[in-house]
Amino acid sequence: MRFIALLLLVAPLSAQSINDSDLGGRAPRNQSRTLAAEARREPGTLIFSLGARSLKTTQSASGSVSGSVVLRGLDGAGKPARLARVKLVGPGASDAWTALGDDGKFSLPAAGPSGIYRVRVSFDNPYWAFHNPNSDASYEWEGPELALTANGADAGELSPAEGSDNAKLGVLHLTYLQALDFLKREADVDWWTSPLTINWPSSGDFYSPGAWSLDLTDPTHWDVVTHELGHAVQAGAMNARSAGGSHKIDECYSPELAWSEGWASFFAVAVHARLDDADAKFQYMVPRRAPIRVENVPDDVCKGEASEWRVTAGLWDLIDTHDDGLDHFAMPFNQLWKSLRGQSMGSMTEAWSLIAKDLAPAQRRGAEDALIQNTLLPARSPLAVSLPRAAVEFDGKPR
Repeated sequence: MRFIALLLLVAPLSAQSINDSDLGGRAPRNQSRTLAAEARREPGTLIFSLGARSLKTTQSASGSVSGSVVLRGLDGAGKPARLARVKLVGPGASDAWTALGDDGKFSLPAAGPSGIYRVRVSFDNPYWAFHNPNSDASYEWEGPELALTANGADAGELSPAEGSDNAKLGVLHLTYLQALDFLKREADVDWWTSPLTINWPSSGDFYSPGAWSLDLTDPTHWDVVTHELGHAVQAGAMNARSAGGSHKIDECYSPELAWSEGWASFFAVAVHARLDDADAKFQYMVPRRAPIRVENVPDDVCKGEASEWRVTAGLWDLIDTHDDGLDHFAMPFNQLWKSLRGQSMGSMTEAWSLIAKDLAPAQRRGAEDALIQNTLLPARSPLAVSLPRAAVEFDGKPR
């Protein structure tokens, strides 16, 4: 089997788009038309209906509307729409947005003791904003009419219609929340100072540094959309260099391009996979070879730092806790991040030199073994042996 070509039409990383449009296959047919049919149009905004379940999850204060916003992920489970925002639409209502709590609940004061109101919802937040490039419009959702009484009103549990195209943005919002939680927990987001524009539906999957935007074909493809976010993370938090040209993930090309693509896929697997996964892999990425295995790279994949697949696998072996072959090493993602944060690099070799200088000698030896296994460093003498995991612990604890 061979990999589908991934096209990357860029000069320096800071200049032009990184085009991964073949990464996730073709955009679903007629999705723009289907999405438009689900919405009503206001100037600059597409508005979709929210379904409501009256679960009495909140207590409504006098003169206020209370409720919650719940999104359903790929597993179908309901999760609070953290970072989303809400406002009331109705007589005398303020146009100001209110951020949801971590539990997805809200309580909004109305302008008077009575009236007919609707709850308006947007998933835009300080980190990303959704945009329809075909209609040049933002996305909002609206619940059913509520009659406000002296006892207030309970909007219940509001959710996009299950099975609708617009509900896919709820899935994407949850996927990016998972990535954001990972960065806050394992790295930092101080560099993320403005909302990243998420263009959907688009004809391809790519990152545009100059516009600080992502274009996506299918919000439900968790691995592809996190790979694209990985490009933005690298551009925002590091001084990385890239290069242009067409590329296939199982063939070699420039180390600069392999580093850019390899990091983006590494970020996706780091966010979603368990560190002890014996077969970490992607589901939707490059359909012709899916599932794409990170822990077990096929032998026919081009070797060395000019291979993006090898770069992804090598970075993963630096942090994963699954022992295999020469790999008995695991460093905290946070330490790897600190070594690369704000630094200039344009290849795996340059990235490794930054990582290596922050490792103790035994740790460096263990990391070298992991990279040797992924053909990113020259093989050792046949008489050399790899170190056991206990010899390369961090903070006195095995990873």
